[in-house]
Amino acid sequence: MILHLLRVEELKVEDMLKRSFAEFGSQKQLPEQQKALMRKLAQPAKTVECIKGEPTIEEYYDLFLEAEKYGNEVAETVMQSHHAQTFLTPGRVVVVRSLSAQDHLLGVVVKVTSASMKQYIVLVLKPDAPSISSNLQDNKSADFQQGYVLMPKSKRRNEDEYFSSLTNRKGSGTIKIELPYHGTAAGINYEVRGIESKELSCICNRKITIDQVRLLEDGSNAAFSKTVQQLLGTKIDGNKYPPALHPLKELKLKDVNLVEAYHKWTSLLQKMASNKCHGCIKLEEHISLAKEIKKHKEEVSNLQFQMSDEALKQMPDFQGRIYVLKEIGCIDGDLVVQIKGRVACEMNSGEELICTECLFENQLDDLEPEEAVAIMSAFVFQQRKTSEPSLTPRLSQAKNRLYSTAIRLGELQSNYNLQVNPEEYANENLKFRFSRSCVRVGKGHSIC
Repeated sequence: MILHLLRVEELKVEDMLKRSFAEFGSQKQLPEQQKALMRKLAQPAKTVECIKGEPTIEEYYDLFLEAEKYGNEVAETVMQSHHAQTFLTPGRVVVVRSLSAQDHLLGVVVKVTSASMKQYIVLVLKPDAPSISSNLQDNKSADFQQGYVLMPKSKRRNEDEYFSSLTNRKGSGTIKIELPYHGTAAGINYEVRGIESKELSCICNRKITIDQVRLLEDGSNAAFSKTVQQLLGTKIDGNKYPPALHPLKELKLKDVNLVEAYHKWTSLLQKMASNKCHGCIKLEEHISLAKEIKKHKEEVSNLQFQMSDEALKQMPDFQGRIYVLKEIGCIDGDLVVQIKGRVACEMNSGEELICTECLFENQLDDLEPEEAVAIMSAFVFQQRKTSEPSLTPRLSQAKNRLYSTAIRLGELQSNYNLQVNPEEYANENLKFRFSRSCVRVGKGHSIC
């Protein structure tokens, strides 16, 4: 059918596919898709106004997405490793994943609740502006920011010792504050909550002093203030987070896939660092804008694809058959039907491809007329349940040759992802059970 359609210039095979029953559902949605595409295209285009000249934020954003993919792969492998768990002790500075990929949370491990289940209590710094504590913290914290008068040491309570060392009191080991616990210290919002290791983005190479008793049992504002100040002091050279533990040198991970992902990740980070957008004061704003632009382009491209011929359900099968016809020489690269294809169009009985290959390979030249007829009878014989005939050596050779051609064509179609089993294809289209009778009739003998 494809060859017949290709010979008619006024018709396109794609148009015939669109009118098929298999495409009824997708074609029914076409008007709505066209309206949606027009609405998308009518939206005003967003642009990035770069203060450093020609913007390269789209390139930077693509690098960022790819680096994030490999970074997450490395982080996931690191967090699941047994060796990494030995570093997750109280006081270890970590980075906790946030809903915003642009702003993960700096934190510290306060308590290991279950090493085997990889569960931890962490204190994280929140990026939002300071607000009233949801736990109704003591108003002394807010008063201190506005000019709190420090009481003489003799009149202070134990929890008011802002610069005291770790408490010598042995704790009960229970967590008496209600999680998640929110508060404000040193002008920074913080949160204490339970997490699993898979929520960690990385393990940093810094540790700070932690007073578990005063933090988790007493809920001491002074202890929280000191912890937050120590955590802020771990930042180096204005970076958001301290350096992470090296997965190969410090965490001793030797997995081949991890090493490859790590090197790709570091290479992408170097490319990002060399991009002129890196370090720009408007980087986060421009990345957010680049994300919206990319999302808009993807939505437009998706709608255009759904409306194109490439989205037809039968297109993969059609493309596979086109590749097969090109491979055997029935059509050329411009889909022009060649002489071999024209011959295949004239085949009205039997499988067109096997018949055409048989003729163009001159498989009947060394056979007598009655033997040629016997071989060709395999294309038209329909009865399935009959015994295999006994053939002469030359006829058996011709039979095996034609069967091999059918197997080759079946394998070719299978290689181009067509649902064809080579042996079933050959057995379905070639039935030699009437061949012996054809030879006898051709020689003037009776069939019996």
